[in-house]
Amino acid sequence: MFLKRLTELMNIKCNGKQVILAENTGIAQGTISCYFTRGSMPSVDQLVKLAEYFECSIDYLLGREDDFGVINQTGNSLTSIQQELLFSFNLLDRDKQQQVIGFCKALNY
Repeated sequence: MFLKRLTELMNIKCNGKQVILAENTGIAQGTISCYFTRGSMPSVDQLVKLAEYFECSIDYLLGREDDFGVINQTGNSLTSIQQELLFSFNLLDRDKQQQVIGFCKALNY
């Protein structure tokens, strides 16, 4: 399940490119490649880096939960509606995310 989730998240945030993931997480590209070619599992430190980069929980990455497990670094709790919106937003490609942002800004005027 980890590999499936990692692939989905990389397609969304990195255009599926391991090099982009490596640059943004500090995890060696060779290590990331081993996840795919050898079925290697990341260390706890690597899981934390991946979860922070993808803004999801470690349990989501490992397939232990289907809820994205939104990490809230400000310490404020998100409502279930906010979590659902953020989860859906994170599944969009960058162009569609920009469209959503533009739409939200237009609603506020």
